[in-house]
Amino acid sequence: YGFNKSHAVSYAICAYWSAYAKAHHPLEFYCNYLLHSSGKPDPQQEVKQLVNDAKNVDIYISPPSFKAMNTYTDIIDEKICFGFLDVKTVGLKQVEKMKSVIAEAEELYNKPFADWTWYEFLILASSKCNSRMIIALISIGFFHKFPESRQRMLDELDTWSNITKKEQEWAVDNISDFDSLVSLLKAMSPTKKSGGATHNAKRSQIISDLVIHCENPSYSLRDEPEWVVRTEENYLGVSLSHSRIESYNTSLANTTIKEFSSGKRGNVKMAVTISDVKKYVTKRGKMKGVEMAFICAEDHTGTIDTITVFADNWQKFKNVLYEGNNVILKGQDSRNIRNQIDDGFIVEDVIELS
Repeated sequence: YGFNKSHAVSYAICAYWSAYAKAHHPLEFYCNYLLHSSGKPDPQQEVKQLVNDAKNVDIYISPPSFKAMNTYTDIIDEKICFGFLDVKTVGLKQVEKMKSVIAEAEELYNKPFADWTWYEFLILASSKCNSRMIIALISIGFFHKFPESRQRMLDELDTWSNITKKEQEWAVDNISDFDSLVSLLKAMSPTKKSGGATHNAKRSQIISDLVIHCENPSYSLRDEPEWVVRTEENYLGVSLSHSRIESYNTSLANTTIKEFSSGKRGNVKMAVTISDVKKYVTKRGKMKGVEMAFICAEDHTGTIDTITVFADNWQKFKNVLYEGNNVILKGQDSRNIRNQIDDGFIVEDVIELS
């Protein structure tokens, strides 16, 4: 099978246009490729590759914009922001409903959404929106402008779901008298006869228990990097805020992937997460028939797909060089060792992180 001339020229023109756009209009290039990634054979892998590739040119993709409330991937304030529809479990009807609820609450409360606090969103809008969507948006960092951790917001959302409709109506009417869910629940806890919002002693006790939980949660509400990575990958297919390697002690490393790709040389030690391993059996030369490997890896600065592990070191370290593992790779630029022209990395030693 071979291309005829017109077919080959068409491919060449498309390649040229794409390369020109990537070099001269990188924001627009990555934004549009992300926007149309759903049409690719493996959309999730396409998105992950684009996000990681963009990091190499200092372009960092953000969650949907809190300010713009963008439904689709777009460029907002010179940054590429995913759209609501890029988030798993989020559909167009849910997005339109949330926008409608927020617009009504803005008018009722006489305060623009951009100026709301997490407490105000929780009381005024969360119960009227799809709960799975709100959980997803919290998990990907849509509400990052709020000082509360994602875990704290998820916990308070769950707490709020235990409040009855009548109690929620009381909360909306009295929202301005408080500045946090805890202070509101404390005032709500007494029965109506005692100046609160509960209709009997049983409900009063339930609210009191919720206050105790909010003030003294039985588990940590810190956003651990490993948890953030896992939840962002779950909802977006890729982590935007952290890399898996950030959960480990990487003090022995002296170089990031981006620094190596930008030309840093010498005795390189990179802390990375292995993203792909391709085994290869040599077919000629003195080492014919011996297995070696080519590795792709990533950290918070980008990805590298030119890592080579030659046969002797592959036999030593293959038990720790597998997809998903976190390691420190020690080695050198391939040009220092074999006078090659590429920027490959030759592995000489491996330290597994745990």
